[in-house]
Amino acid sequence: MLFGSHWIPKSLFAAALLGVTWLSLRPKTVAEAALSEESTRSPQFVFEVIEHMPHFTAYTVLLVIGALIIQRRRNLLILGVALVSLGFIFEVIQNWVPNRSPSVEDMIANVLGVIFGVIFSITVLPKFAKWFRKPT
Repeated sequence: MLFGSHWIPKSLFAAALLGVTWLSLRPKTVAEAALSEESTRSPQFVFEVIEHMPHFTAYTVLLVIGALIIQRRRNLLILGVALVSLGFIFEVIQNWVPNRSPSVEDMIANVLGVIFGVIFSITVLPKFAKWFRKPT
């Protein structure tokens, strides 16, 4: 969209994808697992939102960086479906990772992040594209 085949957004996307993969599939330490379990017992809505914000943010960032690379809206939707599928696969794999467990709430946060990223990419990114166009 903005950069086309430029190597910078491709490198950023690859780095972000590797980071999300590592964070999704690395075993949690005992302290992280205990803290996560303690926060899930809390009835307070604020803690629930804070716990799932990294998922929302990561998938939004992946989608927006991907939108900088691809050229057509149809491909943006394909990217969104691919990222939702990847998030689902990561959640399933967490069943076999030490101190990790799949979470429907995490999956919902991933999907909402992708949806927000699509909306942002369709509505806001084209306005920024004007800044990056070469003057004619």
